[in-house]
Amino acid sequence: MKRLLLTLVPLAALALGVALTAHARVAVGDIEGIVLTASGKPAGGATVIMQTSDGARPYATRSEEDGRFRFERYETGEYDLRASNKGRYSEWLKRVRIRAGKLTTITLRLTLTH
Repeated sequence: MKRLLLTLVPLAALALGVALTAHARVAVGDIEGIVLTASGKPAGGATVIMQTSDGARPYATRSEEDGRFRFERYETGEYDLRASNKGRYSEWLKRVRIRAGKLTTITLRLTLTH
């Protein structure tokens, strides 16, 4: 029994180490952009929604005073983004790709009323 335990404990530790290493290697990237009003001015305080293109996993942030926003270290894949501010909305920007270790830059323009 003691010999079996001496064999199983190191194997379990090895398996845990492999699982943790695999988890740490999830590929991530960033999206940054600016939200503009219909007249082209920065829209500070706008809500920016980002969700996976299948509609799952929604995330949100607010634009800074200069209209800029950033989503950092998100899993690679395709995402849809939209902004809103003071009753105005941007079109959905569809299938924006996050690539591993890369920065994707976009512009969202508030033109639609809801």
